Amino acid sequence: MRKTDRFTVEKLQLRAPLASSDDLSELKKLFDAVKLFPEIRAEEKRRLIWNSISRIGCLIPSLYTLFEDLKMLSPCVKIIKVLIERPFKGSLHDMMEQHFSGANQTPGKVVTQATETLFNSYEGSVTDQFEFGYRQLYLFAWRDFAQMIGEGPKKEKDRPKPTVEEPDPVLWHRFALFADRLGFDSKVIRKLKADDPYRTEARNFLLKHNSPEFYTFNQELFEDCVEQMARTRAAAVEKDRPFVRPPAVVDGPGEPLPRRCGRFFQTAYEYDRKYLFLEVLYGANDVRGKGITSFFARRSTYFAFFGMRVLSAVAEATGGRPESTDGGSAQNVKQEVPADVSPAPKRARIEYVTTPSPSSEEQVALVPTSLLSQV
Repeated sequence: MRKTDRFTVEKLQLRAPLASSDDLSELKKLFDAVKLFPEIRAEEKRRLIWNSISRIGCLIPSLYTLFEDLKMLSPCVKIIKVLIERPFKGSLHDMMEQHFSGANQTPGKVVTQATETLFNSYEGSVTDQFEFGYRQLYLFAWRDFAQMIGEGPKKEKDRPKPTVEEPDPVLWHRFALFADRLGFDSKVIRKLKADDPYRTEARNFLLKHNSPEFYTFNQELFEDCVEQMARTRAAAVEKDRPFVRPPAVVDGPGEPLPRRCGRFFQTAYEYDRKYLFLEVLYGANDVRGKGITSFFARRSTYFAFFGMRVLSAVAEATGGRPESTDGGSAQNVKQEVPADVSPAPKRARIEYVTTPSPSSEEQVALVPTSLLSQV
C-alpha cells in the first residue's frame, strides 16, 4: 500500500483491461512510462504486476467507486426496507433472512428469473434459495426504482430532466408477489399482495387529471369508471419476452469512465434495465472489444457487491440443465459463469449497503397510497 500513489489509483480505477483494448492500451502506456507504481522499480516485480493488471476482466474498483456505487444501490435498499416491519435491527441482509419463510419453494430447487415472464429452476440448497432470492429482489428494485419511489436517473446533457414519477401501485403489487414467490413473508408483503393495484391505479389516474380541488364527481359514475378501468387493466396479458444477452463490449470507445460508476444516467437506465436479471448477468459473454458497454459496468457493480456465488455444488457436479417453469430454456449455470471473476465466499454479504432508517415521513413517501393507513 505504501508504494501505491494517488495517480496510480485514479488511472487504474474503472478500467477493464482484459475486456477493453482501449483500457489496456492506455494503462500499458502509463505503465511502460513508469507513471503507474513509480515507487516499484524492480523489473521482475513490475512484470508480475503488469501480468496481473492485464488479466483483470471487470472494472477495477477503488474507494471512490465504492461510494459512488452505493448511490446506485441506495434506492434498492429503500425499496426492500419497505417490505420489513419496523424497528430495523442489523443489516438488511440479516433482516431479510429473518423474513425468509421458505414458503412456495420446492425442496432442492432455486427459482431464477431470466426475463419478466420467464423463470427457470435450478438445483440448490435452502441457503441458495435465500441468497439468490435476496439478490433478485435487489435486481427487481434496480430495474424499476424510478417507478417505485420518487427518485430517477441522472439527467443527460442533451435531454430534458427525467420526470419524477409517482409510485406505481401495480409495480409494488408485483414486487410483493415476486417476494412471496421467492419465499419471503411479512405483514407488508401480505398487504401489498391482497390490495387491488388496478383499482388504486385507476382511482389515482382519475383524480390526477380531474383534481377534486377544481372538479366534483358523481360518486356512482366515478366508482363505476374505476371498476371498469381496473377490470380492463387486470385482463391485459403480458407478452412473453425473449431471453437476450446484451453486448458487453463494442468496437468503438464505449462507456466513458465517468459513467461507469455511480447513479444511472437516463439513457443507460432505459437500456440496461431490460437486462438486469440474474440469468442475464451470469450468462453474459466475455469477449474483448475496444470499449465496454454500460451493461458491462452494471454487471461489474453487481458482482463487486454480491460476489460470484454460483448455485449449489450439486448443480456443478451433475452438470444438469435447469428446468424451465414458465416455458423456454436456459443454459447450464456452470457453463455460464464468466471466467474472469473468482467465486465468492459461500455467504457473500453486502451488509454495508444500508442506509439509516427512514423517518416516518420518508417511510410514508415510499409506500403506495393504498398502504399509507396500514404501515
